[in-house]
Amino acid sequence: MLDRAGSDPDIVALRHWRDGVVHAITWRTYRDRVREIALGLVDHGVRHGDRVAVMSGARPEWAFAALAVQSVGGVVVGVYPTNSPAEIEQILAHSEAVAFMGEATTELDKVAEIAARTPKLRLVVGMDTAPPALPGAITGTTWEELCTEGARHPSVVSDRLVEMVAATALDDPAVLFYTSGSTGAPKGVTHSHRTNPQPIETRLKESSLISEAIVVGDARKCLTVLLEPSTQAKSLTTTALSERLRAELGRVNTDLACAQRLKDFRVLPRPLEAERGERTANGKVKRNAVVNSFATLIDEMYGGNDDTVIANHLRPRSH
Repeated sequence: MLDRAGSDPDIVALRHWRDGVVHAITWRTYRDRVREIALGLVDHGVRHGDRVAVMSGARPEWAFAALAVQSVGGVVVGVYPTNSPAEIEQILAHSEAVAFMGEATTELDKVAEIAARTPKLRLVVGMDTAPPALPGAITGTTWEELCTEGARHPSVVSDRLVEMVAATALDDPAVLFYTSGSTGAPKGVTHSHRTNPQPIETRLKESSLISEAIVVGDARKCLTVLLEPSTQAKSLTTTALSERLRAELGRVNTDLACAQRLKDFRVLPRPLEAERGERTANGKVKRNAVVNSFATLIDEMYGGNDDTVIANHLRPRSH
């Protein structure tokens, strides 16, 4: 993000719908929002290694919040908008989250209900509205107020964002996800900056040929990806699709550090199915279930002489 904001500040980074209108966000604005939120969090005592929970639907503020937390060196704790107050309490207490960022009244009311039983929590931020009354030790503020606090830093001090990012290592924890808890208490799964899959998957799904992307590679020597082809992709021959998907991996790998680059891919033989436990009822991918369902396909990418298999699969073919 910092590199793109420096080289292409006026190029559009994100587009989103709001009130029936498409809005564009440039790389410059993207960086500025992340910087304001990051420095605002620092003003409230958030430090390297702290956990910050984010509970929101898909919107630009979610991306700004996540990158701001990670820029500080913190760990993003994902909380689903559908989580109950009891589930939120368990997640915040177990993760020892020091801050919570919620979208609207519904989410903020839930956290206010259980805030007194989360001993590490000291800040609650409302994206669309101010938080309700909170226990005395916990500060409530709005998204706008947090941005204003971060923007008060003079431009020379704003270089702190660059310094904080530089102080974060690839193997530092970046995100903490919790399982659904359908078979017991939710369990936490940590990803480092090296293995965090979501930004890579989002970039891949920008392609009209890719409906879903699932990055795998935990405890492996490299990252690979499972791809669910789109309807448009099904009109291509197997060879043509493979070549086009290889080009898409090349496009995404260009912007990734060496350790984050995808070394191989496989096309899923069928769509992901909720009936098989691979998607939730509202369509979200259940990563562990997908890994279990397609374990053989994944093992193919890491079997035998890994270096030779991977190099041969991704090496451009002569025509």
